[in-house]
Amino acid sequence: MNKTINILLFCIAVIFIAAVAGCGSDKIEVSSTSVESTIPSQNPCLKVFIENSGSMDGYMCDGSQLKDVVYDYISDVNRVSAKTDLYYINSVLIPYKGNLTNYIKALNPAAFKNAGGNLSNTDLGDLIAKVLNEVNDTTVCVFVSDCILDLPAKDAQKFLTNCEIRIKDEVINAQKRVSNLGVEIISVH
Repeated sequence: MNKTINILLFCIAVIFIAAVAGCGSDKIEVSSTSVESTIPSQNPCLKVFIENSGSMDGYMCDGSQLKDVVYDYISDVNRVSAKTDLYYINSVLIPYKGNLTNYIKALNPAAFKNAGGNLSNTDLGDLIAKVLNEVNDTTVCVFVSDCILDLPAKDAQKFLTNCEIRIKDEVINAQKRVSNLGVEIISVH
């Protein structure tokens, strides 16, 4: 790609939604600080990855405010994208063939189970690596997860340290491929 497109790179929004609120009565609010963006003249491709591990089941029940927030955010980005690809993600990438509205409606424990993959253990470094592997200078990736790690009974601190280093390495490797890579983390409380 030429230098002009690289300079006009649309910042990639890899979202780690560390959801603390479930389907309770607390209102979910998302706030952000406005950041000047350099959006290319062409519309970017949008790729959405929603983790479908068992720990996400509680966040995707009927009436979940998290589902509403995710739908609203993705709908906003979808309006300016040339193409939208939808996925479930766990040990594998699982493409979703329907449209965005049906994808959001299908965010529930039964659909997660039917989609397949490893629903019990999450390797956060592996998930982030898979999402970052999809990033390029014309693609925006959105990753939705509760980011709950399966800590081992012994050496939990070593596990956390290794996970942190792996995530940092994956971001650095992605930056080598896409020099203007941007990461946005939104935490929902």
